[in-house]
Amino acid sequence: PNSLMWSSPRWGGFAMDAGYSFNPTPAIGSLEADLAATAATATRKGRAWMLNPTYSGSNWHIAYSYWSGKTDAAPTGLAAADQRSDQIYGYYTWGGFKLGALWNKSRLNQAATGALGAAGTKISDRSAWSIPFRYTTGSHSFLAHYTKARDDKATAVQDGAKMWTMMYAYSLSKRSKVSLAYSKINNDAAGAYNLFTNVSLGSAAAVAAPGEDVRLLSLGMLHSF
Repeated sequence: PNSLMWSSPRWGGFAMDAGYSFNPTPAIGSLEADLAATAATATRKGRAWMLNPTYSGSNWHIAYSYWSGKTDAAPTGLAAADQRSDQIYGYYTWGGFKLGALWNKSRLNQAATGALGAAGTKISDRSAWSIPFRYTTGSHSFLAHYTKARDDKATAVQDGAKMWTMMYAYSLSKRSKVSLAYSKINNDAAGAYNLFTNVSLGSAAAVAAPGEDVRLLSLGMLHSF
């Protein structure tokens, strides 16, 4: 809520998006309750910054994404930790091929002294990288990616994961496509990464237990109006 966003014109190959939010993550669960808690405690006001400069050439693109956010009132739960994320990504195309790369580093710091430690204590520090690939010829597209999340430096367990996906897509027309995809996540012993489509099912069995691997077979159809 209460967000400001600015997108620059394009200067040659350079462009910039910038955003600011006065309350990026309600600390209690609803905007009304969060505002009431902030007014009562006067601990601090939440805010978030987002910057996304990009540069594009004729067949390549490179970008950097920055995020810094904190909640109102600084409660002590994990979900209310101060957030910082840095990401570099880009791609290169030639013929029908497109190859990308992405690197992300995300950190969570304790917002206020509590069960997880003193204010400012690092409670999560994780980096991840991904290599996506696509080849298109005529109506056929072949896509794949390999992604690796490293162990969290703020924990003493092996909680990383690896993920790969393979997909085939066929264009029925300029506006319609069908696709078939298979994905798998291999979690380390304490890793519990999951696919957001699995979590959205809402069942207890859809939640990945630590060390449990996750698989998804999907058939999709897209039509643009």
